Amino acid sequence: MTRAAWTTAALVLTLQISIAAQSRDASLSGTVKDQTGAPLPGATITATDVARGTFRSDVTDTTGRYHLLNLVPSTYDVATELSGFTPAARRAPCRSMSARP
Repeated sequence: MTRAAWTTAALVLTLQISIAAQSRDASLSGTVKDQTGAPLPGATITATDVARGTFRSDVTDTTGRYHLLNLVPSTYDVATELSGFTPAARRAPCRSMSARP
């Protein structure tokens, strides 16, 4: 892939919403990949609590994985940024196990 193609490539944000069974805390984890499916290490993930305006950040590891632990159950705007790529964003509801029907 040429340098110009990498510059305009979009990030693919995969979210997994994880809930600890014995906890009221929630977490977000997932993998950041490019459009070919290759993992992207070094991407910054920022989850902003829509109701409170607070945020937590993580940087993806060598396999493109990130983990945001001990979040307050809420809805989060999750943004991904990496130099040379178009930023990606997604809204993710994150609820504790006790809030599920």
